[in-house]
Amino acid sequence: MAAPADPTAYARVAAERDLLAAVLHGAGLLLVVFDRAGSVVLLNGACEAVTGLTAAEAIGSPAWELFMSESDGGVFRTELAKARPSDFPVHREHLWIGSHGNRHRIAWTYTALLDGDGAITHVVGAGTDVTEQRSAEAALRQRAETDPLTGVPNRAAFESALAAHLDPEMGLGCGLLFCDVDGFKAVNDTYGHGVGDQVLIGITQRLRSTVRDSDLVARLGGDEFVILLPGVGSIEVRALAARIERVVRRPHPVGEVTVKVGMSIGVRVADAGDEPAEVLREADAAMYAVKARRGRRALTVA
Repeated sequence: MAAPADPTAYARVAAERDLLAAVLHGAGLLLVVFDRAGSVVLLNGACEAVTGLTAAEAIGSPAWELFMSESDGGVFRTELAKARPSDFPVHREHLWIGSHGNRHRIAWTYTALLDGDGAITHVVGAGTDVTEQRSAEAALRQRAETDPLTGVPNRAAFESALAAHLDPEMGLGCGLLFCDVDGFKAVNDTYGHGVGDQVLIGITQRLRSTVRDSDLVARLGGDEFVILLPGVGSIEVRALAARIERVVRRPHPVGEVTVKVGMSIGVRVADAGDEPAEVLREADAAMYAVKARRGRRALTVA
């Protein structure tokens, strides 16, 4: 007859199990365990809070069907199917989509659990919600690349875009308008910088309403603007420059005053492989050639 089990040992095992469960569900980290096929076998309280799913609702279903975006889920499924013990730990960042459509960026570290033969039986994910951090980083990038007065991209953002369009391997070339406001100094001297700022804002709005959604309007500083036009030739660039000159010459009402300014525009059509800095210099020189023609609004194509 078998000896009765030691009740003290049972109690100790139960206490350890309860303690482990409390640690898993009370941890600040998101903890999730998948089996070799990718189905959820454990989901802690932090994961429940992010996904809006209870552990009972999640267990037994593949992670990519529950809360991963389509692209992230496809990558995770493929990597898990090919994973070897030597591949771990793995660091990944996924977009998790909750049951109510809420979205979170989660930075994960995945580790593997192995059986006695060294084969993967489960994968444990420990995650940190980095949604706010990524949003803050995006806001900082936007501020760093945005002109604070007009809200359009600044010089740094424009130079990055120009370099991408002129990339010798991936670029398609572009048209470029280098624009300088005529008579702007007189506006500032006569009415003050407050009115001058409003005129610049109004010019920006007119430029953006004149170009296509795919075009980039940027302010380099002062009264200088550039417009990047993907996939256009000299005929289209000439026509747009003429329209912009007409649009900017229309009166600008600012409070109780109405001011008139013009715009000198230098044009450059660039091909992939052209040097971005040189393209910008040539467009700038073309603009000054136009401005030097005292009162004329002719175009110069570099």
